[in-house]
Amino acid sequence: MLLGIAITHDLRHRDENDIDASGLSVFEERTSRIIKNLPYIAIVGALIAAVASMKIFAGSEVSIFTLEKAYSAGVTPEQSQTLINQAALAEFMRGLGFVPLIATTALATGVYAVAGFTFVYAVGYLSPNPMVAAVLGAVVISAEVLLLRSIGKWLGRYPSVRNASDNIRNAMNMLMEVALLVGSIFAAIKMAGYTGFSIAVAIYFLNESLGRPVQKMAAPVVAVMITGILLNVLYWLGLFVPA
Repeated sequence: MLLGIAITHDLRHRDENDIDASGLSVFEERTSRIIKNLPYIAIVGALIAAVASMKIFAGSEVSIFTLEKAYSAGVTPEQSQTLINQAALAEFMRGLGFVPLIATTALATGVYAVAGFTFVYAVGYLSPNPMVAAVLGAVVISAEVLLLRSIGKWLGRYPSVRNASDNIRNAMNMLMEVALLVGSIFAAIKMAGYTGFSIAVAIYFLNESLGRPVQKMAAPVVAVMITGILLNVLYWLGLFVPA
């Protein structure tokens, strides 16, 4: 739906021949960089698909619980295969939903995601053995990389799609930052109540005031780790007694 809204917006606010040439050239340059590393990407895709077919690896949260049921004891082969098919379909649909985000990220940075569009997970689940999975995984992820140039040219015509993907990516990063901050604060409170809270917050804001020598996403975790060390030192010195 978001993709359709973005395309409709661009079609309404520009002429038919108005194409972002600078965006196309940037995408072409970044795509060429990715294609140069295609052999390594193919190897990674082959390994991911092979491991997924060995029933010891799940791709994402949409398939992990279904696969856990499929691989558990007491499940008949027919039931197991049905659950595996469901997991593969869910993984495939998830991959389709993230194609614009993953593609624009790769085209904007020149770095391809480890699992590509994540279709290699579904390939691994459905493959009869690791050898077949490895071959199919390499083929699928290679096809994804080779299609990036066409995807880049298409996205170059619709800047709103790129902007929407950037906003989604930024929102995901902000969500992770907030989640880590809240989780770290609760961990500090669990360790030493308001004393732990005060120390962790002081360390976090010290990092902010110093210009973030530790990046924002990692700062809360580092702060709570340092808090734990300081609390142990204070306890050893007799200056802190746990409640």
